[in-house]
This record gives sequence, structure tokens and C-alpha cells, in this order.
Amino acid sequence: MNYSTYVCRRAATYGEADPPKNIKAETMEGIIMELLKAHISLYVDARGRMRVLNRKPETAEKRSALGKELSGKEARREKIAGFIRALYADFADGVFSEEEYLEMKAGYVSELEALDAGIARLEAEMERLAPDYAGNGEMAAAFGKYLGAEELTKEMAQTFIRKIVCYGSDRFEVEYTFAEELAELVEKGGVDAA
Repeated sequence: MNYSTYVCRRAATYGEADPPKNIKAETMEGIIMELLKAHISLYVDARGRMRVLNRKPETAEKRSALGKELSGKEARREKIAGFIRALYADFADGVFSEEEYLEMKAGYVSELEALDAGIARLEAEMERLAPDYAGNGEMAAAFGKYLGAEELTKEMAQTFIRKIVCYGSDRFEVEYTFAEELAELVEKGGVDAA
């Protein structure tokens, strides 16, 4: 009979300060699968609550208001881009000195950067308020792919786990790939992360 185990490679480096740790592969994989099932369940709950919240009339009103604000910023951005083009044409025609041109252009470019940041913020907020919002695209795709998974695969572990620290056969620390994104979804959806 063949038994596979996971063994801490660093234990030899630290000697008695870090006693050897090992765990049967089957036990470790079972623990990780249960943790991932709970992780996926939390995502499904948060996604469901976000969808309920995002289908409320007040959310539709907020989305509409954000859409109007976004349209205004986009129109202003187009206008500023036109000003910059016209400014260059005036500079080329000798209407402005190079110093005046660069000073005015810097002001317009600064406003463009602020508008771009505002547009990106509004687009992200509108995406989060969409009736079918399920988290950012990469996270939603990953969770969607493994919904209902019953067996741990290498690809699944690599998708959801950045790192596992083993402190012994009964204590682990798991660093999840989408931890921040999921925490945000949970917070916005009002889910108890218990």
C-alpha cells in the first residue's frame, strides 16, 4: 500500500525550533476541499444577496443617476480633448507661445486625468450595481467554474489558493487568491462571513 504525505521542507533548516511536520495527502486534501466548499458557499451567498439588493427600485434609481453623471463626465472629456486639439492648432498657427501652450495644455491634461479617474470609478460602481453582478470578471468565472465541485483538483487548488502554511497536523493558514474581492462582495451584500 502506498501512502502519500506532505512534508514541511523548512523544518530541517530550523531544527528543534521548528519540529518536523507532515500530514497524509488524503487528510490534507480533504481539509482543503472542505475549506474551498465553504469559500465557494460564501461566494454563492454573497452573490445572491447582491443580486437581490441590485434588483431593488432604489438601486435602479442610483444606477440611473450614476449613468447621467457618467454621461456628463464623458461629454466633458470629449470637450476637453477637443480643446487640447484646438490648442495645438492655435500654437502651430502662432497664436500662443510655447510656454503658454504648455501651461494651458498641462491644465487640460490634469482635468482629463481627473475625468478619467472619475469615469473609471463610476463605471466600476455601475457594474457593482448591475442586477446580475457576481463579482469581478475573473473571480466570478473562477467561482462559476467550480460551483458544485466535489473533488479537489490541482487546477482548483491553484485557482483559489495562493499559499498554505501548516503549523501542525491540526492547524493551517490558507491565503486565498480572491480574498479581497470576496470580502468586498460579502461586505456589500451584507453577508455574515462567520
